[in-house]
Amino acid sequence: MVKSRHTTRKHTARDTIKWWLKQSREAQSAIMTDEIPL
Repeated sequence: MVKSRHTTRKHTARDTIKWWLKQSREAQSAIMTDEIPL
């Protein structure tokens, strides 16, 4: 998977949703493993 490094400042709703889902997935994984850096 190619990660874009802020090649554009234009953010679409889909990009936001993908980002949120990624953050949510990582958060869920952290919760499941009890490794939440607070």
